[in-house]
Amino acid sequence: MSKRSKYGYNGVAEFKNFERRLAAGEFPTELISLIRAHGWFVLVPLQHYLCVFLLRYITLKVREQLNQVYPYISCRTKPEHKVRAFFKIKAKSSTLSHETERNTYLEWDEGVSGPSISIQKILNPKNGYLKNGVLSVEYGFQIDAFKDDGIWNFDFLKKMFDSKGGHNTVTCYHYRSNSRLIFHCPEQLLKFHSLSEEADIFVPFPDVFVEDCLQIAHGVRIRISASRCLVYAEIGREMGMMNVVHYCDRMYVQNYPDKRDLKKAIKLNMRQSVPQIMGL
Repeated sequence: MSKRSKYGYNGVAEFKNFERRLAAGEFPTELISLIRAHGWFVLVPLQHYLCVFLLRYITLKVREQLNQVYPYISCRTKPEHKVRAFFKIKAKSSTLSHETERNTYLEWDEGVSGPSISIQKILNPKNGYLKNGVLSVEYGFQIDAFKDDGIWNFDFLKKMFDSKGGHNTVTCYHYRSNSRLIFHCPEQLLKFHSLSEEADIFVPFPDVFVEDCLQIAHGVRIRISASRCLVYAEIGREMGMMNVVHYCDRMYVQNYPDKRDLKKAIKLNMRQSVPQIMGL
């Protein structure tokens, strides 16, 4: 199994007519995916959230002074991201293949570069890099975390680490808009937070609310408003994540002491908020 399978986004890019493209000084771009721009959300009717999507693509670039080419993945993402990337320039003989894995941080309009290889080496037919004029590059790409409002968050929209099939997932059904979104979370953490390995959740809340609760459950201390403290506590209770309820309870007491929703606090078993609201 190729190393690229360990990455959420992976595939093989085929650059056809390599020599002609090289002479023209341009290589085509191959779309890898449309990615959600974390933190950019637009509220629309039925309390459903649409996300802004940005392009991610792979291409070849030339280092003219060194007479080399290298694969490059462009990542036009708004916040800072922590990413992993894999590249393999394929050859007929595996001993001649150029392979690399990288861990790096990316900001707006930055990308990840793969291994450089001599153009003469590629054009030499004995090396077997070109097959019918096509240069093939395996790639893998994974967003491990992203920074939102100065706080690092997990990326639950793609498989993390070595996720297996349908395990390590939380499927969120938003029944008002008849939509479904799958979040990928580590199996051990799901069990620790009292979720089954594969959970189906039916909620009247936007997907982003559920994702925020998963962030809290996994230790991310996000900033939330008073109204969302109550909403997230309710989602946490429905999902069996009591650490989310406790976090929202604490935030409600510390940051919004003037709020008074006793009925809701009692219903959600917010043990710090209830005494404060009652003046005890």
